[in-house]
Amino acid sequence: MNTRTSLNVECRGDRSNPSLLLLHGFMGCMADWHKIIAELCEAFYCIAVDLPGHGKSVNFARNRRWGTGETAEAIIDTLQQRHIQHTHLLGYSMGGRLALYLAIHFPQFFDKVLLESASPGLMTSAEQQARVHQDQLIANRLESSDFRKFLLEWY
Repeated sequence: MNTRTSLNVECRGDRSNPSLLLLHGFMGCMADWHKIIAELCEAFYCIAVDLPGHGKSVNFARNRRWGTGETAEAIIDTLQQRHIQHTHLLGYSMGGRLALYLAIHFPQFFDKVLLESASPGLMTSAEQQARVHQDQLIANRLESSDFRKFLLEWY
């Protein structure tokens, strides 16, 4: 690990408070958390990141494959670069799935994990195949349609 990769990060609050890492969903960015951070930053040291390919980490993601494992390692590297050894973790949707991965593979970093609109995945092969088909349809729409229109429909 420790590839010295650093995601775009925004921190707010008193560093002496317990820390809280916030992971956004697909097509989102750290700014999605601003209202929540405004409410939590008095009690927590809030750390929001732009995941690879999102927000200001868009260029960070170029010329490299970003699966769940690689993204998790970049998050751990980012925490280590900021000397954060323990944090609470909040993940929304895709960020929640990533939070589950982090909690399982790097439990020493995370005290508590909160998931919003996330699940560990689909159980049966039929469910998984249907989801792959659905995701392919979405990817085809994303590639062939007006990107702005896609974003408005997605959100």
